[in-house]
Amino acid sequence: MPLALLVTAIILALQARAQSEELRRAVGELRHRLDRLESSRRAEPSAPAPTAAPTPASEPAPVRVLPVVAAPAAPAPVATHAPDPTPPRAPEFAPAPAAPRADPPQISLEERVGSRLYVWIGAIAFACGGVLLVKYSIDRNLLSPTVRVALGVLLGIALLALGERWRGRNLGAAVSAAGVCDLFACLLASVHLYGLIGPVTGFALMIALTALAIWLSLRQGPAVALLGLAGGFITPALLGSQEPRALPLLAWCLVLQGALLFLARARRWEWIGWLSVGAALAWSAVWLFGPLEAARSPWLGPYLLGSLALTFATARGAGGDGGWTALRAVTAFAVLPLLVLLVRGGALSAGGFSAIDWTYLGCASLGLIVFARMRESEHALAWLGLAAPLAALASAHHGGALSPAHGAWLAVAFGVATALCAYVGASRGRNEGAFAALAVCALLGHLLLAWWELPEAEWTEFAWALAAFAIAVACAAAAAASLRRRGASDRHAGALAAYCAGASAAVALALGFALRREWIAAAVALEIPCVLALSARLRVPALRRVALALLVACAAQLARAPFLVEPPHEHLSGWLLFGYGVPVCVAVIAARQLVRAGSADLAEVFACAALVAACVLACFEVRALFHPGLELMQCLDAGIGARESGLWAAAWLAAAAAAVRVTQVWPRSVLRVLALVACAGALLVNLIGLYGRGSLWTHERVGEWPIFNALLVIVGLPLAGWCAVAFALRACGWRIASALASVVALGFGFMLVTFEVRQGFRGTLLGSGAGTAAETYAYSAAWLAYGAVLLGLGIRTRSALLRWASLVVMLVVIAKVFLYDLSELRDLWRVASFLGLGVCAIAIGWVYQRFVFPRGSRG
Repeated sequence: MPLALLVTAIILALQARAQSEELRRAVGELRHRLDRLESSRRAEPSAPAPTAAPTPASEPAPVRVLPVVAAPAAPAPVATHAPDPTPPRAPEFAPAPAAPRADPPQISLEERVGSRLYVWIGAIAFACGGVLLVKYSIDRNLLSPTVRVALGVLLGIALLALGERWRGRNLGAAVSAAGVCDLFACLLASVHLYGLIGPVTGFALMIALTALAIWLSLRQGPAVALLGLAGGFITPALLGSQEPRALPLLAWCLVLQGALLFLARARRWEWIGWLSVGAALAWSAVWLFGPLEAARSPWLGPYLLGSLALTFATARGAGGDGGWTALRAVTAFAVLPLLVLLVRGGALSAGGFSAIDWTYLGCASLGLIVFARMRESEHALAWLGLAAPLAALASAHHGGALSPAHGAWLAVAFGVATALCAYVGASRGRNEGAFAALAVCALLGHLLLAWWELPEAEWTEFAWALAAFAIAVACAAAAAASLRRRGASDRHAGALAAYCAGASAAVALALGFALRREWIAAAVALEIPCVLALSARLRVPALRRVALALLVACAAQLARAPFLVEPPHEHLSGWLLFGYGVPVCVAVIAARQLVRAGSADLAEVFACAALVAACVLACFEVRALFHPGLELMQCLDAGIGARESGLWAAAWLAAAAAAVRVTQVWPRSVLRVLALVACAGALLVNLIGLYGRGSLWTHERVGEWPIFNALLVIVGLPLAGWCAVAFALRACGWRIASALASVVALGFGFMLVTFEVRQGFRGTLLGSGAGTAAETYAYSAAWLAYGAVLLGLGIRTRSALLRWASLVVMLVVIAKVFLYDLSELRDLWRVASFLGLGVCAIAIGWVYQRFVFPRGSRG
């Protein structure tokens, strides 16, 4: 790591030196041009004043003839002023014509390497050689510690004097940087290695040496600051001791970081600020994770706090500069996780609660919130101040480092402190909504964390509900105060929306705590109409997004609800009707409220949610009906029978038809598409129940009665559902979708007729027994009757689709008679089959000639 820092420092020093040379050339060129301008100004008064040259005669301008109009009344004579014969005064000096800008002289590669690169390499090598010489004397015990330090100080002073003598050249900055590195090494050895100087004296000398380095960098350029102060960060790694002490080292790094940041702010050297923060955080990471972890002391927390405070304090004057804003954000996002790890590691090593570490974390979090309040353009940092304590508490609880009581009280303390700090920020400033949301999230987040950490035996459900209700009361009081401040303006609308949302969420949590966990979704859903009513009443559109968030929370809880119902659930059907039915009704009501409020897109989201929840409710209710006494998850794992698939399909088709009817008066394409998806799912489920494993043919008993049996549920109810969907789609103008639904409905009608004939001959189990000639003939007769009914309905309703369907059924009968009956039937059954087909075909032709296409009509 020291080698990497050294190489990085060399590269950045070379780059900075090249940039400084370019700036020096540009300044010299500007100074030369300014000297020429001043010389021309001094020479201007001695020159004779220019005389106005006679204007050459020019041809007169063409006279424009205007149209003749009626002469108005003569106006009063206006005094005209003769033009001033005095010629205009020449300017005091005329700027000299700008000379063509000469291209800057090109620096050859030989000059760069010979006169510049070797100078800096020599300075760095000289500094490293001095450090290694000191280390060699230590290893060989050649000189006493006092002599070593004294010689090092004399060498550093000599280098600084030589660098100041050569100031303005490349050699001066390089030699000064080497001297600063040498003095840093001597001071560190005196305090940290030999103990020749006390901590207080060493700290004072460190401040003086840092000030000297800053002064030299201001005189000789950023290279001195870079090499000198970067050398200060590298020196502790080169001159480490067997027993590291935290206080001198961390104080050293903190002072160096502050000096670098001050210098970066004064000279606008932003990259030096980034280097200083990176080096300081690198030392904290080494102390926290490296071999020094066993010797970690309580000084690391104050060091991290000081590093964060220095970054924010020195970068404060940079205003809205994006680079400084990014530096503050990166520092905060680096220091807070380190503090979280420090808290967790300290708790694990100490075997429990450590108040001092948690105090450091709390100070950093609240400090970020205060800074975000002072600089409102960076209010996002306040959310980091909220997330850090939550992450630390959750991590410590998960690792078993905190007792439940300590964790709960820490959650309460952090939650109240963060909420109060954010509430003060919300009371003043422009980002009131963001800070109000921060306060609400602090209260609710820490409440949920405390509820998670404490076992159920510590607090009763009523106690948790009471705590949530207290938060609701606090949010309601804050909302009332914001409403009083609001007046006629909308300035406080965001804060008002956040407090109303917090009150609503706290009430929902109180209901959830007081009730069983599987009832929380219904409790949260009941809050949605109240939030939307508040949005309309208080004219705060932002509350609609809160209603959407409550809908998402309700959906998430409904997804978890099947896993929360405890087996055996004796009243599963009743719980489903309430637990899922209430959210469905609430979603419908919310959609109507949003339509009246003019938020059609959000209303469509709630309508789609109502459709999906209704389909899920139908699925679960049917499962509970056919599998009584089982847990819901056990019901879902069971196979799907034919009756169950018919009820599923009928329920989904009814919901889809209702959704399509809604779109007839409120045209929304997404809701229609979702309804079509529900229709496709119903068809798939119905076909699985009819022809899949455990299907109607092998396992399902349909009953002994003809016609009035289970086939009306298995096939008849989906047939009615498809007819309803087809009529609804036709009313909405979706003719292609309506035609497809009608075709599916006709197919189900054909299946119903066929299955009823089969049940009449084979009994309750359709797959049992063998077919007879009478059954084969009955199929043809039933299909002919079905075709005739379709033809009659088609003529009655003037539907070409039904007439074509009747013709298709007739074609199926004709194919059956000629391809199957001719070979399988015998005797009179075959004769009756052909005679019946002939009579029906002639009758259909007569009907078409008489009613569909009568004589004398066309088309």
